[in-house]
Amino acid sequence: MIVALFEDECYENFLPLTHTRPVFELRSGVFTFLQRVETMFKDSRLLLFTRDFLMPTLKHRSRHPVNDLEQIDDDVLLVNASLIMDEQTSRLIKEKSGKSVAMKQEGRLVYASLSEKAAKKHGPDFLKSTNNTYLKRILKDCKLLRTRDLPLINYPWELVDKCPE
Repeated sequence: MIVALFEDECYENFLPLTHTRPVFELRSGVFTFLQRVETMFKDSRLLLFTRDFLMPTLKHRSRHPVNDLEQIDDDVLLVNASLIMDEQTSRLIKEKSGKSVAMKQEGRLVYASLSEKAAKKHGPDFLKSTNNTYLKRILKDCKLLRTRDLPLINYPWELVDKCPE
């Protein structure tokens, strides 16, 4: 399975912090969002999807492929970059995930579990994930679940308020 982190339209809520870095490079406590996902999904490959102008710099800093749709050769767990991945959240995602399942919270896509075929079909939408219209296309092919309890960050002060450590 491939775990793909994406930024949604709420990256704008973190400006100016997100002018020079994607949301998944922000820290909440000691770790970045990316480091938390790496820890919880050790056996999975990671793909990163970010805004185009950040891609060249991020490719140099990251050991993971960036905005590279050709890397999709397996089922994909598409995860919102502003989700604080802890043990409880990881367990919930693994329990609820099946092929073509998506979870939303307060109108935002938290994650979507997609087959390889669906991931390839929607790959171009991953590159435009900062526009909610494109994320809605992904949801059309998924069983939709809703939640209110996941640590999905909306504003900079929540980086401290919802810090798991």
